[in-house]
Amino acid sequence: GGDVQVIDDGDPNYSAGGFRYVPSDPRFYESDYHYQARRGAGVSTWTFEGLDPGATYQVATNWFAWPNRSRQAPYTVANNDGDSQLVTINQVLSPLAHGGSFVDDDGASWAVLSSGFQAGTDGRLIVQLRSAADNYVIADAVRVAKIDEPEISVFDVLLPGQAGEQRVE
Repeated sequence: GGDVQVIDDGDPNYSAGGFRYVPSDPRFYESDYHYQARRGAGVSTWTFEGLDPGATYQVATNWFAWPNRSRQAPYTVANNDGDSQLVTINQVLSPLAHGGSFVDDDGASWAVLSSGFQAGTDGRLIVQLRSAADNYVIADAVRVAKIDEPEISVFDVLLPGQAGEQRVE
Protein backbone atom coordinates (compact mmCIF):
# COMPACT_ATOMS: atom_id res chain seq x y z
CA GLY A 1 0.00 0.00 0.00
CA GLY A 2 2.97 2.37 0.09
CA ASP A 3 4.39 3.78 3.28
CA VAL A 4 3.51 7.45 2.61
CA GLN A 5 0.48 8.89 0.82
CA VAL A 6 -0.46 12.55 0.38
CA ILE A 7 -3.87 13.73 -0.79
CA ASP A 8 -4.05 17.41 -1.72
CA ASP A 9 -7.33 19.28 -1.85
CA GLY A 10 -7.31 19.10 -5.66
CA ASP A 11 -6.74 15.32 -5.87
CA PRO A 12 -9.35 12.66 -6.81
CA ASN A 13 -9.66 11.22 -3.26
CA TYR A 14 -10.54 14.65 -1.84
CA SER A 15 -14.16 15.79 -1.63
CA ALA A 16 -14.73 19.53 -1.06
CA GLY A 17 -18.18 18.95 0.46
CA GLY A 18 -19.24 22.58 0.13
CA PHE A 19 -15.87 24.18 0.89
CA ARG A 20 -14.91 26.94 -1.58
CA TYR A 21 -11.92 26.49 -3.89
CA VAL A 22 -9.05 28.96 -4.33
CA PRO A 23 -6.56 28.14 -7.12
CA SER A 24 -3.10 29.62 -7.76
CA ASP A 25 -1.87 30.66 -4.34
CA PRO A 26 1.77 29.51 -4.01
CA ARG A 27 1.71 29.80 -0.19
CA PHE A 28 -0.33 26.56 -0.07
CA TYR A 29 0.52 22.92 -0.82
CA GLU A 30 0.48 22.49 -4.62
CA SER A 31 -0.65 26.16 -4.80
CA ASP A 32 -4.33 25.68 -4.00
CA TYR A 33 -6.71 25.32 -1.06
CA HIS A 34 -10.34 25.11 0.00
CA TYR A 35 -11.94 27.08 2.81
CA GLN A 36 -15.15 27.31 4.80
CA ALA A 37 -16.40 30.39 6.62
CA ARG A 38 -17.38 30.11 10.27
CA ARG A 39 -20.49 28.06 11.02
CA GLY A 40 -20.63 26.79 7.43
CA ALA A 41 -22.36 23.52 6.65
CA GLY A 42 -19.66 21.85 4.54
CA VAL A 43 -17.47 18.85 5.30
CA SER A 44 -14.15 18.34 3.49
CA THR A 45 -13.08 14.68 3.21
CA TRP A 46 -9.77 13.01 2.36
CA THR A 47 -10.13 9.24 1.75
CA PHE A 48 -6.95 7.16 1.80
CA GLU A 49 -7.28 3.75 0.13
CA GLY A 50 -4.96 0.81 -0.40
CA LEU A 51 -3.35 1.12 3.02
CA ASP A 52 -2.21 -1.98 4.88
CA PRO A 53 -5.33 -3.19 6.76
CA GLY A 54 -4.93 -2.72 10.51
CA ALA A 55 -1.51 -1.06 10.16
CA THR A 56 -0.77 2.06 12.21
CA TYR A 57 -0.29 5.40 10.46
CA GLN A 58 0.82 8.87 11.44
CA VAL A 59 -1.73 11.38 10.11
CA ALA A 60 -0.70 14.99 9.42
CA THR A 61 -2.05 18.06 7.65
CA ASN A 62 -0.92 21.49 6.52
CA TRP A 63 -2.28 24.98 5.80
CA PHE A 64 -1.03 28.53 5.45
CA ALA A 65 -1.47 30.32 8.78
CA TRP A 66 -3.20 33.73 8.97
CA PRO A 67 -4.93 35.77 11.72
CA ASN A 68 -8.44 35.13 10.29
CA ARG A 69 -8.12 31.35 10.71
CA SER A 70 -9.92 29.22 13.26
CA ARG A 71 -8.21 28.49 16.57
CA GLN A 72 -10.28 25.29 16.80
CA ALA A 73 -10.44 23.71 13.33
CA PRO A 74 -12.18 20.35 13.99
CA TYR A 75 -10.54 17.43 12.18
CA THR A 76 -11.84 13.87 12.55
CA VAL A 77 -9.58 10.89 11.79
CA ALA A 78 -11.57 7.68 11.28
CA ASN A 79 -11.73 4.24 9.68
CA ASN A 80 -14.72 2.20 8.52
CA ASP A 81 -14.41 -0.11 11.54
CA GLY A 82 -15.97 2.51 13.82
CA ASP A 83 -12.80 4.01 15.27
CA SER A 84 -12.54 7.82 15.25
CA GLN A 85 -10.56 10.60 16.89
CA LEU A 86 -11.48 14.32 17.00
CA VAL A 87 -8.54 16.75 16.94
CA THR A 88 -8.83 20.54 17.08
CA ILE A 89 -6.05 22.53 15.43
CA ASN A 90 -5.17 26.21 15.80
CA GLN A 91 -4.79 27.37 12.18
CA VAL A 92 -3.78 30.90 13.27
CA LEU A 93 -0.41 29.29 14.01
CA SER A 94 1.75 27.60 11.39
CA PRO A 95 1.90 23.79 11.26
CA LEU A 96 5.43 23.93 12.72
CA ALA A 97 4.11 25.66 15.86
CA HIS A 98 2.30 22.44 16.84
CA GLY A 99 3.82 19.62 18.87
CA GLY A 100 5.22 16.74 16.82
CA SER A 101 5.26 18.83 13.63
CA PHE A 102 7.86 18.22 10.94
CA VAL A 103 9.13 19.21 7.50
CA ASP A 104 9.10 16.48 4.84
CA ASP A 105 11.78 15.78 2.21
CA ASP A 106 10.03 18.15 -0.22
CA GLY A 107 10.12 21.06 2.26
CA ALA A 108 6.42 21.01 3.19
CA SER A 109 5.47 21.69 6.84
CA TRP A 110 3.08 19.27 8.57
CA ALA A 111 1.18 19.31 11.86
CA VAL A 112 0.37 15.88 13.30
CA LEU A 113 -3.32 15.07 13.79
CA SER A 114 -2.61 11.56 15.09
CA SER A 115 0.72 9.97 15.94
CA GLY A 116 -0.78 6.52 15.52
CA PHE A 117 -4.13 5.62 13.93
CA GLN A 118 -5.08 2.23 12.52
CA ALA A 119 -6.20 1.86 8.94
CA GLY A 120 -9.47 -0.03 8.67
CA THR A 121 -9.77 -3.70 7.76
CA ASP A 122 -10.73 -2.40 4.28
CA GLY A 123 -7.39 -0.54 3.99
CA ARG A 124 -9.02 2.87 4.31
CA LEU A 125 -8.42 5.85 6.56
CA ILE A 126 -10.67 8.92 6.36
CA VAL A 127 -9.95 12.48 7.51
CA GLN A 128 -12.72 15.08 7.66
CA LEU A 129 -12.69 18.81 8.43
CA ARG A 130 -15.82 20.72 9.38
CA SER A 131 -16.40 24.43 9.84
CA ALA A 132 -15.65 26.06 13.17
CA ALA A 133 -17.65 28.57 15.23
CA ASP A 134 -14.89 31.17 15.43
CA ASN A 135 -13.37 31.76 11.97
CA TYR A 136 -12.25 30.33 8.61
CA VAL A 137 -10.99 26.74 8.35
CA ILE A 138 -8.51 25.81 5.62
CA ALA A 139 -8.52 22.44 3.85
CA ASP A 140 -5.20 21.78 2.14
CA ALA A 141 -3.21 18.53 2.03
CA VAL A 142 -3.32 15.51 4.36
CA ARG A 143 -0.47 13.00 4.65
CA VAL A 144 -0.40 9.50 6.11
CA ALA A 145 2.81 7.61 6.86
CA LYS A 146 2.95 3.99 7.98
CA ILE A 147 4.60 3.52 11.35
CA ASP A 148 6.81 0.45 11.41
CA GLU A 149 6.19 -1.17 14.74
CA PRO A 150 9.13 -3.22 16.01
CA GLU A 151 8.71 -6.93 16.44
CA ILE A 152 8.31 -7.68 20.13
CA SER A 153 9.84 -10.82 21.56
CA VAL A 154 8.87 -12.10 24.97
CA PHE A 155 11.23 -14.31 26.89
CA ASP A 156 10.35 -16.19 30.04
CA VAL A 157 13.30 -15.89 32.33
CA LEU A 158 13.44 -18.02 35.44
CA LEU A 159 15.87 -16.97 38.10
CA PRO A 160 17.47 -19.55 40.40
CA GLY A 161 15.01 -20.59 43.07
CA GLN A 162 12.01 -19.50 40.97
CA ALA A 163 11.43 -22.73 39.13
CA GLY A 164 7.77 -22.62 40.08
CA GLU A 165 7.82 -25.79 42.16
CA GLN A 166 5.42 -26.18 45.02
CA ARG A 167 6.05 -28.31 48.06
CA VAL A 168 3.13 -29.89 49.80
CA GLU A 169 3.67 -30.87 53.43
